[in-house]
Amino acid sequence: GHIIIGVSNVDAQMRQKEEIARLRAEQITYARINALSRDYVCIYTVNPETGHYMEYGATAGYAGLNVPRDGDDFYGTSREQSARLVWPEDFAKFQAMLTQERIMDEIRKNSIFTMRYRMNINGEPHWTGLKATLIEEQDGPQLIIGVTDIDAQVRREQEFERKLAAARSRANLDTLTGVKNRTAYENMSHSLAEQIRVGEDVHYAIVLCRVEGLAEVNETRGHEAGDQLLRDACAIICEVFKHSPVFRVAGDEFAAVAQGHDYENADELEAELKETSRRNRESGGAVIACGMAKYDGKSSVASVFARAEANCHK
Repeated sequence: GHIIIGVSNVDAQMRQKEEIARLRAEQITYARINALSRDYVCIYTVNPETGHYMEYGATAGYAGLNVPRDGDDFYGTSREQSARLVWPEDFAKFQAMLTQERIMDEIRKNSIFTMRYRMNINGEPHWTGLKATLIEEQDGPQLIIGVTDIDAQVRREQEFERKLAAARSRANLDTLTGVKNRTAYENMSHSLAEQIRVGEDVHYAIVLCRVEGLAEVNETRGHEAGDQLLRDACAIICEVFKHSPVFRVAGDEFAAVAQGHDYENADELEAELKETSRRNRESGGAVIACGMAKYDGKSSVASVFARAEANCHK
């Protein structure tokens, strides 16, 4: 008829149950995050103080890389594993950026840390993204690090950039002669003006070249012959000013912007072009009138061009 009451210490048992329940809740949470963003290949939680980490929700492909799923030093383990998993050209960048100090400093400033790098997957580079942020959990702040597969996204961006660059290049080319057009000349003018504005030591000359007899050839022999005359004249100008960009700035006018080697020899090159035109006048080839003006440290690019144009018509 006695009631037996026993008091036992179940603190460790209860803490273990609570820890198991917490881990299960975290696994569900990170599984849901992973489901919402299919780009995630792995999610880690990292203790911001100790560096202890645990992996959640890794894809089969990522798990196959045999990265330790948990440990006491996330940063040390990451640097160690990067020797075999990070593409060689990105290795130094990865080592420099993935440090506790760098990540926490970036999070304090911007609330999130991001980086891109390429993983070495079966000997091929594969673009990967890493995002990290700090969240408050039941046991205190935790660093959440997500590894994402961004290879398809980056390759689309690169393809877009290539197409955009090609489109810009085509937009700056004269379709008839293949040299740069008036738009490209205006861009270079702005660039030269900006260099002068900021005090750079700039030396250049503009050589304006006008193809003689184009209207007459178009009228008497047709526009195909006129186009060929322009191509022939352009080839001569490019050959003489082979170290300088050449622009078609009007229907029958070209401009060479001489710098460096061609600037130092501008007088000789102008004389060479005039001599070639003299011989062509006798032989029936393309004849080019030209005029040159050098930047004197005071004039604008437009005024240098105007002086070259005036010299061409003398």
